[in-house]
Amino acid sequence: MLTGVAPLPAIERLTHKPDPLVPIQQLNPAVAPHIARAIIKGMHLSRRMRFESIQELYHELFEVSSANQHTFEGHSGPVLSVATSPDGHSLASGSSTWSVRLWNLDNGELLQALHGHSGKVHSVTYSPDGTLLASASSGGTVRLWRIPDGVAVSMFQGHRGGVRGLAWSPDSRLLASASDDHLIQLWDVQSGRTLYTMRGHTAAVCSVAWSSDGRTLASGGNDRTIRLWNVTTGTLLRLLEGHTDSVKALAWNHDNTILASASADCTIRLWRVVDGELLRVLRGHADQVNSVVWCGNGKMLASGSSDQTVRLWCVADGEMLDVHTGHSGAVNSVALEQQQMSLLTGAHDRTIRRWGN
Repeated sequence: MLTGVAPLPAIERLTHKPDPLVPIQQLNPAVAPHIARAIIKGMHLSRRMRFESIQELYHELFEVSSANQHTFEGHSGPVLSVATSPDGHSLASGSSTWSVRLWNLDNGELLQALHGHSGKVHSVTYSPDGTLLASASSGGTVRLWRIPDGVAVSMFQGHRGGVRGLAWSPDSRLLASASDDHLIQLWDVQSGRTLYTMRGHTAAVCSVAWSSDGRTLASGGNDRTIRLWNVTTGTLLRLLEGHTDSVKALAWNHDNTILASASADCTIRLWRVVDGELLRVLRGHADQVNSVVWCGNGKMLASGSSDQTVRLWCVADGEMLDVHTGHSGAVNSVALEQQQMSLLTGAHDRTIRRWGN
C-alpha cells in the first residue's frame, strides 16, 4: 500500500445513483495521474464492475500496483515460466538452462534446483492440492516432482515434440500437456497413462488452461486459434478465431464465463465462453504478449510481454491501469500470489521479480 494517503470514505453499495465523487485532492499528489483517473472512473463504473465499495476498489488497485519489492536471482539463463504454490509460501521457476528452481516466497531464499530435463523448461505448475509440481520441456517430457522435498516421482513421455504448456485438473488427478507436435495429451497422474489425445490444431500448441469446474480445457497455438474441449470425451466444443498471430497464453476467470487470451499480435482478447463472442480487445503492449493472469478478484488482468513490461488492465472497460517497468528482457511469465495479492514475473534477463506486498 502507498503511505501518506488518507483512506477514502466508505460508500454503500451503488445500487442506486452513485454518490458524489470523492475530490481528487484527497489522493496523494504523488499518485500517478492514470491511477488516480482509474479510481475516479471506478466510482462511475462500480455498479458494472460489481465492486462492493470505493474503498475496495482503492484497496485492490494499490495492493496490486505497488512498487517492486524483491528480485530473485540465481538462474543462469532466461526464466521461461514461474508458478506460485497454493499455500503462497513457495515459488517454482523454469529456465532455458534445463533446470527447475524452488524458492521460499517469504524470504526469497533459493531452496533447491531440480535437474533431469533435457531441454528448455517452458512450463512449471503446482497441483491444486500442493503435493506435486509438474514441469515440461523442449525435450518432449513432462516431469512430476514431490513437494516440498523436490524428489522426482514420474516422467511422462509420448509427445513427438517439445512440450510448451501444462494445466492441472481442479482435483489434481489429471494433467494436460500442449506440444509442438500439434497435440494435447491428457494424462492420468497416478498411472501415467494417456487418457486422450486431442487433435485439431494445425501448428504447435503453446498453452492450455483448465476451467475451475473441471469440465472444459482451453488450448491456444501457433495456428492463431483457441479451442475449447470437453474433458470427459476429449471432443472439440468450440473454435475461437480472431488473433492475427500465435496464441501464447490463456486464463479463465473465476466463474468460467470469460476466457482471456494473450497473443504474439500484441493484444489480449476477452471471450464469452457460452457463445464464443469476442467481448473486448486490450491494446497497449508494443510486442508479443507472453502471459496473462486474472487478479483483483476477477476485476483486473495482469500481462507480461516481450516489450519488457508488466501491465494491469481493468476488465470492465479494457482500460490500462498501470505499467510496471524494471525487467531488461522479455517478460515470459506472470503468476499471481493470492494470499498477499502480489505478482511474480519471470523474464529473459534471468531474474524473477515480485511486485506488490
